[in-house]
Amino acid sequence: MERIVSTRMTWDLEKNNILIEEQAGLRRGRCIEDHITLIAQDIENGFQEKRHTVAVWIDMEKAFDRVWRDRLSLKLMARLYVQTCLIAFRDTWLANRM
Repeated sequence: MERIVSTRMTWDLEKNNILIEEQAGLRRGRCIEDHITLIAQDIENGFQEKRHTVAVWIDMEKAFDRVWRDRLSLKLMARLYVQTCLIAFRDTWLANRM
């Protein structure tokens, strides 16, 4: 069931161009290697032009455990136009997880 919902939500997000172009995680045809290649190229360009290059990594492990779920539901419905039935399913699915 999770796969069905995930596929539907991904399709909806892609169809409506909701995700930013730089989003690679969990998207078909995109991978972390794309970002690594871009960073490596930026570092090389900076080196060639005698500029500094700064990179920042953020560890998002367990980030969803700290999300205010009611607010997330409101944002999904209001800003992203995710269908209410998918939000209700997600809320039910997550209800007894903590």
